[in-house]
Order: sequence, then C-alpha cells, then structure tokens
Amino acid sequence: HSKGNAVIAGSRDGTIWMWLAHNGQCLQVFAGHDGAVSTGSFTSDGKLIATGGEDGTVRIWAPKTGQCKHVFESVHEGLVTCLAVSSKDPELVLTGTFCEKAFL
Repeated sequence: HSKGNAVIAGSRDGTIWMWLAHNGQCLQVFAGHDGAVSTGSFTSDGKLIATGGEDGTVRIWAPKTGQCKHVFESVHEGLVTCLAVSSKDPELVLTGTFCEKAFL
C-alpha cells in the first residue's frame, strides 16, 4: 500500500489476503479467481487492488469491502504472471504472461 501499512498476497486457492504490515492482523480476504493468484498490486492512490491469476483474468477489488469491482476476462491465453499499475494513472494496468513462442 502507498502508505506502507498493508500488504497483500495471493494464494493457490484463488484468494488474496490483506494484512496490516506491523502486526499481521488480517484485514480482508478477497475471493473470486478460479485457481492460483500469481500477481497483485495496490493502485498508486491505494483505493483499489488489481490481481491476476492462472485463470487468465485480471480482477479489480475494493480493499475496504473486499468487493470485486470488475473482471477482465481472457486477458491472456494462459495465466497472468505479472502486472503493474501506473503511478500516474491508477486506472492503467499493464499485464504480462510467459509465452514459450517468444523464445523459439
């Protein structure tokens, strides 16, 4: 989180967990991915979380409520392996995946 007080981590069961960094208190559990969650980030303003997973989707979450605000389906043919949120525009998310064809 931009304030440095919260961290998130994805899980193999399709959930994302958010904790207070200083004491480990669980603040929220986000559920919705079909399969492991491989990447995630807070937006620069801290108002949203973007996550990606092996289901090929990118999901946008409200940290305070745990509600999924939007699902981007079929973002990649395979799993979403990385993402980055723009520091200047919190609505801009760049995603990536491993593609064997790129190395042939």
